[in-house]
Amino acid sequence: MKKLLILLVILLSTITFANSSFIEVVGNEFELNGNTWRPFGIHYWPLSAETQDTSTITNHWLHETNYNIGVTGSDLQKINSFGFNTVGIQLKQGLSCTQINTFLNQAKTNNLKVFIFLPSCDPQKSYIWNARLKDFDKKLNFSTCTKYISDCGFKNNDTIFAYDIAWEPRMGSINIDYYNYGWTEWFKEKYGNLETA
Repeated sequence: MKKLLILLVILLSTITFANSSFIEVVGNEFELNGNTWRPFGIHYWPLSAETQDTSTITNHWLHETNYNIGVTGSDLQKINSFGFNTVGIQLKQGLSCTQINTFLNQAKTNNLKVFIFLPSCDPQKSYIWNARLKDFDKKLNFSTCTKYISDCGFKNNDTIFAYDIAWEPRMGSINIDYYNYGWTEWFKEKYGNLETA
């Protein structure tokens, strides 16, 4: 019985990978099924979410109380008809894998890859905040950061093209001295001192 179960797992994993369409990096290019593939897309929010009064919205559009499969399906069909092959979405803490995976399935049906922002993964924000307090903490909360990858099965989902860990990072308007403490500590840890970096 154990040998039969192992054989079944091997066969199922072979079928899964044989039918998958993961984006691969080959040299300096992305490839999909052996052909050069270039992302061409937009950040996505449903039109229905964009037209609502933001002061009355309490949950993300992917939240179970707001998710509308008909609206997202129609939007994704339009996006595909415009020639796009990628959509970017922003996740927030507390969303259900059911709605996220439904969206990913809808994207796949419309031949779209998805570029996902994962919350709590931005190393810059962790370093900056603690640098401001002069209390450098190099530990990110990777369990929070990777929660969706593990809980929602993202690792095996070929619809996902990439992860965004730093949503709209900025450095322009803040004095660079603001960052120096964190960067200095990181360099010391990595290289020993600034001279050998």
